Amino acid sequence: MIPKTRWAKTIDDAYIAYQDFGEGPVTLVVIHGWITHVEVLWEQPRCARFMRRLAERMRVLQFDKRGTGMSDRFARPPDLEARMDDVRAVMDTAGVERAAIFGWGDGGPPLAAFFAAAHPERTVALCIDPHIHLRRAHDYPFEVAEEEFEEWLSHLTTIWGDEVPIFDDPPDAEYVRWEAKMSRYGATPGSMLALSRMWFETDVRDILPTIRVPTLVLSTDASWAGAEPAAYVAERIPGARIASITGRDPFVDDDPEPFVSAIESFLASIRQEEAEFGSRPRDRDVHRHRRIHRKDRGAGRPRMAGLDRATPLDRSRASRPLPRRGDGHRRRRVLLDVRLTRQGHPMRARHQRGGEAAGGRRAMRRAHG
Repeated sequence: MIPKTRWAKTIDDAYIAYQDFGEGPVTLVVIHGWITHVEVLWEQPRCARFMRRLAERMRVLQFDKRGTGMSDRFARPPDLEARMDDVRAVMDTAGVERAAIFGWGDGGPPLAAFFAAAHPERTVALCIDPHIHLRRAHDYPFEVAEEEFEEWLSHLTTIWGDEVPIFDDPPDAEYVRWEAKMSRYGATPGSMLALSRMWFETDVRDILPTIRVPTLVLSTDASWAGAEPAAYVAERIPGARIASITGRDPFVDDDPEPFVSAIESFLASIRQEEAEFGSRPRDRDVHRHRRIHRKDRGAGRPRMAGLDRATPLDRSRASRPLPRRGDGHRRRRVLLDVRLTRQGHPMRARHQRGGEAAGGRRAMRRAHG
């Protein structure tokens, strides 16, 4: 039976379609990659097996990111803070104070990582695959160059919605038919292009050292890049663990057990550690899982343009639900806009003073997804 689809309203009045199913001591918010439709998803047996297996021992929230599926479309691609508010809105509407965040695929890991960095008090743990950036760079050789990416997008626009494989090595013909339907129901060709380019330009690598929640990086043995991307991400998140997974993709593999077991085991270890402390730790730096001394916390951390050392993220504001639009809201948006901009061109300037964007917004370059 397909879970009932509901809608959560964001601070900017967008409606985000989500589903709430399963039971367990931990709530897992699943941030799928790329294009989704939460109801069509259940028509693919492999996807359904994966989601049902997750829900056997956890409460699960999944949603269509804005611009896809049953969620509101947009006139222009939203900035990363707006996308982060989609997660917050779903959690608030579902009455979830704290959850583990699982991001996978193109766009899932960077959004999950950004939410964990901005809202540690609402994040039990972070589970991501290593696709943190989509664009190849001189210091990030794992993904594709812009020319290759644009060539692929050009090809996609000609076959979008057709029963033609989008990715290499689909498991069977039935999967290809379902993938075509997911494409038609998930996004228009224009939305697909805008979303794909948006994630290609999004780079959250510089915020990885600010994450202060237990983190698991899922590394599959079928990855064409091998184990290096997972090592790259884990080295930049304090205390992160790597789980080596036998498989390729939770929506492609016949057996979801390797992915689910790794997530369940990790979250069980976190619950046990928190139980030993008697209450959830307020400062993850002193949590045994982190194993980082205070004097070493800043070592090797990349500095963000326009931010001083006291504000890797302004947790006094970022840890609370977003306020109404006003002076406080503007200050917080400036803080995050300074940190996160698109490569090559600034994110949409919202704070105008005399026709110029306030603050020193800089491009935080994104490399993979």
